[in-house]
Amino acid sequence: MIKLIDTEMWREDLKLINEFIHTNPKQLSQGEVVKEFENTFARTFGIKYAVYVNSGSSANLLMAYAAIEEGLVKTRTAIVPALSWSTTVSPWMQFGFKVVLCDSNQKNLGMDCTHLQRLCEENPGAVVMPVHVLGMPADIVEIRDIANRNECLLLEDCCEAMGSMAAGKYLGSFGAMATYSCFTGHQLSTIEGGVVVTDNDKLYIMLKLLRSHGWNRDVPGVPEYEAVDTFQDRFNFYVPGYNLRGQEINAWLGINRLARFRQESEYRERLFMAYNERMQNKYWKPVASGFVSAMAYPVIHRDREKIVADLVMNDIETRPLIAGSMEYQPMFVKRYGFKVNCQFAEQVHKYGFYVPIHCAMGVDDSDSISDIINKYYIEDVVNEHPKNAD
Repeated sequence: MIKLIDTEMWREDLKLINEFIHTNPKQLSQGEVVKEFENTFARTFGIKYAVYVNSGSSANLLMAYAAIEEGLVKTRTAIVPALSWSTTVSPWMQFGFKVVLCDSNQKNLGMDCTHLQRLCEENPGAVVMPVHVLGMPADIVEIRDIANRNECLLLEDCCEAMGSMAAGKYLGSFGAMATYSCFTGHQLSTIEGGVVVTDNDKLYIMLKLLRSHGWNRDVPGVPEYEAVDTFQDRFNFYVPGYNLRGQEINAWLGINRLARFRQESEYRERLFMAYNERMQNKYWKPVASGFVSAMAYPVIHRDREKIVADLVMNDIETRPLIAGSMEYQPMFVKRYGFKVNCQFAEQVHKYGFYVPIHCAMGVDDSDSISDIINKYYIEDVVNEHPKNAD
């Protein structure tokens, strides 16, 4: 069976965990190993600071909250992709923001820049939070320029795109902060985990405060958070925080995986390109620019139901393309009502799915999967991008 996740990796996880335990660590909760992972991660991706947390979803929550607490948010509006994940959207809903969904483009499924331009003009000063779908770089330089022209705050959700690059830089380098996921099945797994990155000193301090209850133990030497009463101060809370900390065992896995991360990213891109070359899906194929450290390969096809059944019959695991359009999700409909404003994301919702990419696969596997999909060749092409509804 070809699964979406490399199950061989779990055996290696157990081996590494056993190795870590036999080092007789001083502690298992957040400590020096987490710091080492953060420092190594930041160096690897050319970012000044990295903050490790317990999931990519927590990373999104922490990033949103830090932006609010540091006064970077000018309006209570967030523009996010319709094609995204629940916890891309939910932090802004939880903080009482108006969430505006941006349609997908037909090349790489990232934010459609024509639609984004209009939304930013209608909502100047909003938060703009692009997602790089399945590792394909969104049009991030143009997105950044649109955000800057409209005095919007750019925050990147790179949870599916660790290692991908655009304009010669790693994704996650273009906004005030960015997030990554280290969940099993993503490009770098610590089983559970996530990372927030930033080059901003004040945001880094705020991220660490909010990650650990709001206390000052992780930010020594910062004047506004210096101890006055050394006995009591260990339990003084300076901001209303959470407990989103990662653990030493997970960070140990991350350190070991970073050592071969570039090699594995290159292999993921090789599989992505192998799919693209073999696939004869005239209806839609991705046109990705930059370096694609792919999490999976996207397919949009009118015969999705038949193809998925055929894949399952051949022991090939598949699933919907992320979660489809957020416009259809019950949590979004309950809050905002149902109205299709994102026409191409609607087509992704109806016809999209994805197939495996991971380092336990070979090109022969991607070719076999492509050949199954190629049996359903149709002459139709996906509709030209309709004008988005008001």
